[in-house]
Amino acid sequence: MVNVSSPAMLPYMGRPLIYQTIVNHIRHHSADVMVAVPHADTTLQDFLISTFGARVNLTLVPIHASLRGTPATSLGAAVAAAIERNMGERPAYIVHGDTYFEPAAPFKHERPVIYVDDYVSSEKYSYLVEDGTGYRHHGAQPDAAEDAGGPGAGRRFTDIGAYWVPSLGDVAGAGADEAGDGKVGEVLTQRYAGQVELAKVKVWSDLGHLDTATQIRTRLIGARAF
Repeated sequence: MVNVSSPAMLPYMGRPLIYQTIVNHIRHHSADVMVAVPHADTTLQDFLISTFGARVNLTLVPIHASLRGTPATSLGAAVAAAIERNMGERPAYIVHGDTYFEPAAPFKHERPVIYVDDYVSSEKYSYLVEDGTGYRHHGAQPDAAEDAGGPGAGRRFTDIGAYWVPSLGDVAGAGADEAGDGKVGEVLTQRYAGQVELAKVKVWSDLGHLDTATQIRTRLIGARAF
């Protein structure tokens, strides 16, 4: 068995997933990295500090167990920490800790972006639907109006858990007024009503849901350790 503290430490292409995600980010974008980590997960914190502490501008944001553990809560805490460090006006990628992705096309966006893949019918993923004026965010189960071709009908896309915002300050307080189940995609579609762009990915691996993310099967290195 693999003894890891979180899905972020599962092996992916020969290294922990969080390593590959951060290296991919600094290779293409910036050496400024902020990671929201469980306060009690010292294994993950020690790994990040020892691996990246001297190589990037790394900030760890501890999330205490007393807080509701939703993605929006973590986002809100990370944005608050960024604002304290005078980084609130910066654009930023927001990526779930158990997700690795690569865009299908070079980055050319000015509006907020939600990265998506083809629709996956699973209760473990949220989706977005095009409604003619923008995109609406939903839980995993399609509602009857969409299935019946009603006014809200439109093509659906899976929210993979990766986003880009033109300013971190735009999503300040995300954890305080969580929408729905505290999903980041839902926060963004509400904050940026009618402005969100969707961008397809060419690689999407989700180690938080190994049983449904079939893209992972050919990408795990050292699978015999499981």
